[in-house]
Amino acid sequence: MTDFEKTYQNYNPRQTALDEARALLTAAAKAAMADGALPEAELPTFIVEIPADVKNGDIASNIAMAGSAVVAVLAVHFPIFPAVSFLEYDPGDIAVLFAGLLLGPWWGLGITLVVSLVQGITVSAASGVYGILMHIISTGTLVLVSALAARLFKGRLNAELSVLCGVLAAAAVMVGANLLITPLFMGVTMDDVLGIMLPFILPFNLIKLGVNGALACVVYRAFRAPVARLL
Repeated sequence: MTDFEKTYQNYNPRQTALDEARALLTAAAKAAMADGALPEAELPTFIVEIPADVKNGDIASNIAMAGSAVVAVLAVHFPIFPAVSFLEYDPGDIAVLFAGLLLGPWWGLGITLVVSLVQGITVSAASGVYGILMHIISTGTLVLVSALAARLFKGRLNAELSVLCGVLAAAAVMVGANLLITPLFMGVTMDDVLGIMLPFILPFNLIKLGVNGALACVVYRAFRAPVARLL
């Protein structure tokens, strides 16, 4: 028996993947506590399982993706344009979009609803129902269009082209959403919204959606295969 065979004769790739996933969860939690995003506490022994539904994942895996999006929002959020500080960038869409591309449009939309509600009662609580509704519309359009387009486009750049469709669709939808919904909740007129549409609202949405879409494609390319094996 060669040295290679001796080393790997009891190698279990499934268990190794689970152990690595558990180690990543532990490291991420410790990093979040060190940065102050999570309170100091004794970490439990994370339970990582292979989902039972190999086609669409299971509830636990989708909760995990939703949780990662919420943690990302808690850790990073800042205004892109100081003049309109209520328009904040956050990377939460990355995990949600990754889930939509990997698991399909309806799982992605479901995770969008969960993340929007949790974010709306935590870091974005000041915006209330208005913030939750706009988040659902923006991220929901991005994820739904991207995931549906991913089923149509084939080839090496299918994810990138699909996400580009989602970004453009979401940016366009948010123009209408801001014109119709913002006056109802914010006590402003449609003309007021039009006044900041081109200099602030549209560029903000294109930047936020574009950055998160690009990063989601990077994550998808890097982790699609290993995560799919776990699912």
